[in-house]
Amino acid sequence: MKKHTSIAAVLAVLFTMSANAMDCPVKVTDGDFDGTQYTDQVTALIAKKKSCADAKELAEACAFGSSIDGVIVSEALVVCDKNINGNLKAPILKAKNQKTKAAAQAKAANTLKTYANTRDLCDSKYAEVEGTIGVSVRSFCYLDVAYLFSNLTEKSSVGAQD
Repeated sequence: MKKHTSIAAVLAVLFTMSANAMDCPVKVTDGDFDGTQYTDQVTALIAKKKSCADAKELAEACAFGSSIDGVIVSEALVVCDKNINGNLKAPILKAKNQKTKAAAQAKAANTLKTYANTRDLCDSKYAEVEGTIGVSVRSFCYLDVAYLFSNLTEKSSVGAQD
């Protein structure tokens, strides 16, 4: 069973890497034996992104299919989490009275709890995938969840009114 799960994970990573719309702007150099320079350059580019979608696209384009992806995706998650938190704060800041503000705060807390619980599903989904590929597929699962919640919270914050 583990072998089939691992093969499926490898295929998923390879498919993700080949389906990218963009090429990674960072190239691996001969002297970068441990990938440090590569990850530093990629994470610096991701950190400059404003949207979760852009950060996700760059992380996917620069995916390695190994544990290096954990570092790359972590930076994309920072961008996505900023988007999610900003989207959740917008209705709170727009609230004109305490009742509306309290409702917005409760909704934000519930959304963050659901977000954390949904990310936890990535761990159970890929529990049998071991090694560097396991790190990669779990990391990208987290990023997919963050991207989903970024989109959902953006849509809900746009329509938030008193």
